[in-house]
Amino acid sequence: MRIKELRKKMGLSQKQLADKLNVAATTLGYWEKGAYEPSTEMMKRIADIFSVSVDYLIERDCFSDSFDSFVSLSEKEKRLILAYRNNANMQDAVDKLLGIGNGTDLAGEITDTVLNGKISPAKTATK
Repeated sequence: MRIKELRKKMGLSQKQLADKLNVAATTLGYWEKGAYEPSTEMMKRIADIFSVSVDYLIERDCFSDSFDSFVSLSEKEKRLILAYRNNANMQDAVDKLLGIGNGTDLAGEITDTVLNGKISPAKTATK
């Protein structure tokens, strides 16, 4: 679980995060060490505090080491993908903007485009 990593990135002490969650700091410490796991509802609350998905929180996401080394997504790009996945209105807007949808496999399309050399990953970055 990424609780400790995210807590430190946000600059919170264990006590500060524990207070936000209304739990004892020792309980939070057990979660961070992996001795115990928070309930599903608590995982949702923790994910909301850090603005991440529960999948990201529990390290069950598409951004595995092999995926990162292949595409080398920035943290901003990862957040955009997670936001896209978690917001149906955003999905519709982006699909319309890109002229895709209706069962199109965007991930497959992008991967095929990059692999076939039509777009260089380095050229896709914007300022």
